[in-house]
Amino acid sequence: MDSGLLSDDDELVVAGPPAQPESCLPSTLDLIGAAVRRWFPTIHHMTPVELATRLAQVPPADGPDTDAYSNSGAQLVLLDVREPAEFAVSHIPGAVNVCPSAHKYPDDVMTILASVGPQSDSSAIVCYCSVGFRSSQLALAIATVEQRWLGRVHNLDGSIFRWASQGRQLVDQSGKPTESVHPYSSLWGNLISADLHSWEQPSSNSTRRDA
Repeated sequence: MDSGLLSDDDELVVAGPPAQPESCLPSTLDLIGAAVRRWFPTIHHMTPVELATRLAQVPPADGPDTDAYSNSGAQLVLLDVREPAEFAVSHIPGAVNVCPSAHKYPDDVMTILASVGPQSDSSAIVCYCSVGFRSSQLALAIATVEQRWLGRVHNLDGSIFRWASQGRQLVDQSGKPTESVHPYSSLWGNLISADLHSWEQPSSNSTRRDA
């Protein structure tokens, strides 16, 4: 591990954008995606088409409690880097919900990697959040803590907002198909159609910056 990425209290320091007022946020998913790719140039940003193709080739593993996809030993692990309330509204089938702040702590990153089990050299991890910032932070942290994952851990370009906007498969917390997606906040929700919005709890004004 590159010790230059650790602070004095063993907290991972992951590169990212300067803080901006929400009123200055880019107005489209394309602009957001371009910014995320610029902020995280060492991470591969997998397109929804690429992920959908991979998922079509790799059926769900046997067993109702299995959270990864597997096929002849080659696994594709999906990590949903959002809050539980966001995950409950909808997520990509097979995804595992992980804490958005896990990227800050090497021990938390190692715990996530341990939870997905032993992986082959052809395994891949795909992280997603609302638009790609939180998931890129985790992808970079994974590649930093375990360098063998460099090149095999990906951010989903446009994340769940783009995935949902393209009408791709989502399920709710009970596993039922849904088209809805948590908008993260009233402002970030402007990046997707209001018809797709769904809140687990009543909407409230949010001052969060990173989606």
